[in-house]
Amino acid sequence: GLQVRGFDSQGQPIGTASDSINITYTGPVAEPGDHLVINEVMYHPATPEAEFVELHNTSTTHTFDLSGYRLDGVDFDFAPGTIISPGGFLVVARNQIAFAEAYGTGIPIAGVYNGTLQAEGERLRLLQVGEGAPDEVITEVAYSNLPPWPVAADGEGPSLQLIDPAQDNDRAGNWGAAEGISEP
Repeated sequence: GLQVRGFDSQGQPIGTASDSINITYTGPVAEPGDHLVINEVMYHPATPEAEFVELHNTSTTHTFDLSGYRLDGVDFDFAPGTIISPGGFLVVARNQIAFAEAYGTGIPIAGVYNGTLQAEGERLRLLQVGEGAPDEVITEVAYSNLPPWPVAADGEGPSLQLIDPAQDNDRAGNWGAAEGISEP
């Protein structure tokens, strides 16, 4: 429900200029699992401790609240109030200072994780942590430093970057090695 009130030029409420409006949303409910992807993984950077994981929201209309979500594999819990906007990106880093030195200070970081990304590969999962229910896997990827995964991402400077977020991001053929961070 919305409450609408009118005010005069001096900021005083106009008694007859008010209304209550009830709005019922009848559109589709956006599910996080349909729009959130692990988009980039810098697991073996040339700069020590400049590791990061980037999430991407492929929805052009829905914002998602990541409060209570967990990025399993790097031991990171999203803080209350963490949101990812439509078409947005969110980065979590191993070390904020090393990240800024390697990629600049213009990329906002959602937080610093406690774990490490394994250079030989591992499974990363974005989980919606359930209270009294099993955790829900929103997106996951099991990367590797061996073919068919792009081996140039193993310490030579490039990161693993998702090629097409609309396709399966757990398929090695949907990942490439790319210089720099993908966030615009």
